[in-house]
Amino acid sequence: MTKYLAIIKDSFREALASRVLWIVLVLITLFLLAIAPLGYHEVLTWELGDNDVRPWEELMDKVRDEGKSDEATPAKRIWESLDGDTQKQLATVAIPGIDSDAANPGPFFRAFRKFRGQLNETLGNRDFYQPDSFKDVAMVSQELRDLRGSDIEELSELEVKRFNRLLLEASFPDEVRGSPPTSIQSKYGWWDFADPFPLRGAVLQETLQSSVSIVMNWFVGAIGVIVAILVTAPIVPQMFDQGALHLLLSKPISRWLLFLSKFLGGCAFIGICASYLVAGLWLILGSRFGVWEPKLLLGVPIYLFVFAVYYSVSALAGVIYRSPIVCIVVTILFWLACFSVGLTKLAFENTLWDSAKIKQVFEAGDTLIAVNELGIAHEWDASGNAWEEVFVSRIQRQARFPMLLAPEARNSLAPVGPAYDSKNDRLVSVQLTIQPPGSAKLVAADRSDGWEPEGDNNAPSGTRAIFQEPTGSVLLVSRVGVFRITDNPLKEQKPIELFGFELPLPTAGPIENVGPRDEDAIVLTNPATASMNQSTGELALYTRGTITLLKANDRRRYEPFAEHELDGEERQPVVMALGGSTVLLGRNDGRVQALDLKTFEERLSANPEESNQPRFVTASPNGRWFAIVFHTGKLWLYDAQSNEITQARVAGQGDISCAAFSKDNSLYVAEHAVRLSKYSLPDFNRTERYAPSLGVLLTGYRYGLLPIYTIFPKPGELGTTFDYFLSEKKTETSSNNNLSDAQRTPNPWTPVWSSALFMIVVLTIACVYIEWQEF
Repeated sequence: MTKYLAIIKDSFREALASRVLWIVLVLITLFLLAIAPLGYHEVLTWELGDNDVRPWEELMDKVRDEGKSDEATPAKRIWESLDGDTQKQLATVAIPGIDSDAANPGPFFRAFRKFRGQLNETLGNRDFYQPDSFKDVAMVSQELRDLRGSDIEELSELEVKRFNRLLLEASFPDEVRGSPPTSIQSKYGWWDFADPFPLRGAVLQETLQSSVSIVMNWFVGAIGVIVAILVTAPIVPQMFDQGALHLLLSKPISRWLLFLSKFLGGCAFIGICASYLVAGLWLILGSRFGVWEPKLLLGVPIYLFVFAVYYSVSALAGVIYRSPIVCIVVTILFWLACFSVGLTKLAFENTLWDSAKIKQVFEAGDTLIAVNELGIAHEWDASGNAWEEVFVSRIQRQARFPMLLAPEARNSLAPVGPAYDSKNDRLVSVQLTIQPPGSAKLVAADRSDGWEPEGDNNAPSGTRAIFQEPTGSVLLVSRVGVFRITDNPLKEQKPIELFGFELPLPTAGPIENVGPRDEDAIVLTNPATASMNQSTGELALYTRGTITLLKANDRRRYEPFAEHELDGEERQPVVMALGGSTVLLGRNDGRVQALDLKTFEERLSANPEESNQPRFVTASPNGRWFAIVFHTGKLWLYDAQSNEITQARVAGQGDISCAAFSKDNSLYVAEHAVRLSKYSLPDFNRTERYAPSLGVLLTGYRYGLLPIYTIFPKPGELGTTFDYFLSEKKTETSSNNNLSDAQRTPNPWTPVWSSALFMIVVLTIACVYIEWQEF
């Protein structure tokens, strides 16, 4: 054994003597020195940056229009706080998207910069808040109410600015984005740079860990491996040089152990570089950002393993061909093969398999409707044993191609709903338009018309959910209120005319605001969600850490009657369902939490899938059963009667995309993309099965490409394993901070075992070849 250790030591000495190694170490040192001064400190959030108002054009237009009015409004108050020059510029500038003559953007951008600067200066004024101007503003935020209740003269300058910022958020919920109390101010040494970013320190630390993973993937997993392959390619071929081979084989050593010793010694290069870079990043993150995370050091063995997989191919080529050039070429071809298989699998997965997955199921009379990830509804055709597309609007046809190409776009372009209006035998949904961006249309279709969608009425801004009340009416929950469809949504809303002129007056239309008003008004700012109790009609609204329960009064208007603040961060996303006397929550940290609907007392708290996040929570009509679908494809069932949570005994665990309840409290489960089963509870007997043919492409993916990908080595995906060690989650959180958005669920262990098995096979072939070959 001493002989082989000596060979490994010699390889380390060769690596240290390499000029390339020292060049790489110098570059890593320069990189670490460049980022070492980076840091941050938390500041109170008050200033409006470019991304804090979307769009600025609409806010400027409101201020300009209402500035001419005599009525005291928030926009009028902003207008009054501007100086004369800014007022003149704002009154005369052509605003893009608002004014038809806005051809030259130059004057607008000059007016915008001046307007934003003046508005930020105004936020520091103690007299900005005037009760008459803000009398109709819903003070939803508890932080805003607390600051308003204080004496303005006793507040510090920063508290005044924060108070005025919250006033703007409450006054213009559609334009000014909500913000956390504190933001992150980036600094380089002692110099503050860039605008403060609305992020908490704890969230920043999680973000930094993800950023480190990206740096590791590129600098060690990509660039580092390439450089290491170039440097180590000659090691094995040099072993077969005439003089060196005879010298080595003249000693009592084993050929295959000699080869493995050379192989391990060749890993020294990447081991030194990775250790230096990872240790440096770990020290900087700890000393500058307070992230002393020992798991970051796992990057060294993980990326050393990545290199070992590639180097095993290079070593085998060196044994057979004894040429460094051939070693490099074969390794590059191996990388291209791995990349091609992974890219092909990802393309099929995104465009075909994932987009076809069922994410919503409901009964529409005697018809079963399933909705896929693109938001396309399908009706079950029993005669053809297939799902047939229905209720596909012009808006959805326009958005289908972008959603297929960009999976992230599905979360923002997919419609809300559809929901079934049993009173009128109709499907209803709210669909976002591409042009103009940000607007939404109320779309409906009758069964008698073959579910052909129609309707051109505008939907409430920021509609998040559609429910059917126990009375049969359809309810829309939006960012700015609760609305009921009171008339045929297929009927076009017409403006009021007088003497042939259209009057700028609101029309009754098919939608009526039935939500809380005045001081009880609720504005749903992200993260937010809503749920309805199917038996009682009680409504639960969640926004930024607070659950508010509402119920309809005698006039069928919803009024709040209870409120509860959740533990943890204010901006934590949740999924929620109401049933019977229970509200069930799926939390961002993977918890499933059951609360009593009357007292909010915790009945159960569990992490059935550890830190992996739930995606959907659904309640049965009788309020006993709750189905929890996790992003990992697992289905769990909570029994409110026994207060127990168990994994559902259904087919397809690990590939379940949706679960819902029928009117008779049976359970629908969607698995393997397009297949659906119906189970009776609590015995889990399958009573119905909907299993259409997958088709040629989906069958080829499922039974051809996927098995090839599974057994194929995946060294390039070992970064997923590193991410899992850091976060302990198998899913990747959506950028929209919404748990119901689809997330990628890569298996962190598949790259490990497939790559390890491949490396063992390759090294075994090399060892056998050396033993049998005559040199």
